[in-house]
Amino acid sequence: MFITNGGYGSVNQAMSFGVPLVCAGLTEHKADVNVRVGWSEVGINLETNAPTPQVLRDAVRTVLDTDSYRLRASRMGHEFRMTDTRGEILRAVRQVSWNFPSQSSTTYSGRR
Repeated sequence: MFITNGGYGSVNQAMSFGVPLVCAGLTEHKADVNVRVGWSEVGINLETNAPTPQVLRDAVRTVLDTDSYRLRASRMGHEFRMTDTRGEILRAVRQVSWNFPSQSSTTYSGRR
């Protein structure tokens, strides 16, 4: 189990290893990331920047005592492992590059 403010990198890292989460954070991108944690049921979104010790303790206990959070996080970790990220990026770049005219067919000289 991982307690976090909901930073994109740390949440993705935890999910890639199938670790359930307790998230508390509303600034920057964190509110959006944490909503997704709650929606996907890989953890609990506390929907605050400053949870009380009791709220945090209760959320941790719930995640540790509820098998469904571990199961969903484990499935998410499996999905991460099954995704060929580099291959998907290359596919997207190739697809986009096919839609652009080659440089030789344009008048762009690269100068300003």
